[in-house]
Amino acid sequence: MLVSELITVLNDYPGDSIVILSSDGEGNDYSPVSDLSGALYEEGDSCRGDVYMDFTDEELEEEEMDKNEWLDRKTTMSKCVVLYPKN
Repeated sequence: MLVSELITVLNDYPGDSIVILSSDGEGNDYSPVSDLSGALYEEGDSCRGDVYMDFTDEELEEEEMDKNEWLDRKTTMSKCVVLYPKN
């Protein structure tokens, strides 16, 4: 789902509605959303992948990561919004 699609769906609900996050696709557990952040998503398969926060030059040095390698890798990732559950 894209942010624009989410906004369209959310516009059908009152602004004071609580946003709840399900722990899985089967709805086995629920938690209110407590925070969100922008990140980069690297798809692993159609259902899962990895999320990375963008690294500063200083963080790249701390992680001992090659800057050019990271910049190349970033080009294959998608910008994303990560929702964090309260629990």
